[in-house]
Amino acid sequence: MRPAVWIVLVLAVTAGPTPLPAAVRSEMRGTALEASKHTPLTGAVVMLYSQVEDGTHYLTSSDPQGHFLFHSLSRGTYDLEVTLPGYRTGRKTDLQVRPPFRSIVEVLLEPGAEPETSPTPVDTPAVAADEEIPERGKGVVLTLQLTGPDNEPVPEGLTSLVPLSFGGNRRYERSDLQGNVSFTGQRPGRYRLVASAPGYLTVRSERIDLAPGGVSHVIVILTPYPLDYAGNLEDLLPPEEPLLPRRLEIDIPEVDQSGRTP
Repeated sequence: MRPAVWIVLVLAVTAGPTPLPAAVRSEMRGTALEASKHTPLTGAVVMLYSQVEDGTHYLTSSDPQGHFLFHSLSRGTYDLEVTLPGYRTGRKTDLQVRPPFRSIVEVLLEPGAEPETSPTPVDTPAVAADEEIPERGKGVVLTLQLTGPDNEPVPEGLTSLVPLSFGGNRRYERSDLQGNVSFTGQRPGRYRLVASAPGYLTVRSERIDLAPGGVSHVIVILTPYPLDYAGNLEDLLPPEEPLLPRRLEIDIPEVDQSGRTP
């Protein structure tokens, strides 16, 4: 029995530590705070841009403690942007994610209006005024994945996409049972994205840039709605729906040859 024990021990020592699988992911936890008092900010919109995965963005909002979370991140370098009405945009660049280690970040927002000439992490694609609108099924594709804080899918979430760099109508789509949403046939340009679901904070982004001939993917992590959070009045309003033109019927009295109405 002793030789067998020695063989097992030798194999265990020479095998060494098990290498991490190639698909291992990491997470980033952060806090949005008011700059002077360091008080937590609720409902701040947080966008994470991957410098490695082209076209992939991550979108979430902060909870009552100012905390936010991005999960299932791959190894790479990221840029972070935090926005909240009444505050200047907070940015962190060149954030390193190294699985399986967790990344921690703190963002301080200063009260005040956003400067008109603020830098943007993504350039807006140029759109010609006479550019034809692509047919449905063609053009740029935007796919979304709605999840909760524990990476569970959020079905029946309502998402809307509004063009900002040119005129156009708002489009609505609901997430399926896996939390997936797809907008096809979009013109290149900048869009406003709004995602909401019952029991979660509404998330808005004014900076969704769709490049020509590309496919963009946004992973939206919805934050549970706090019980004592007043929120925005827009969250309580029903979604906008286009008004169909109404046909007006006007009775025109008949006039005889003498110019009198009968």
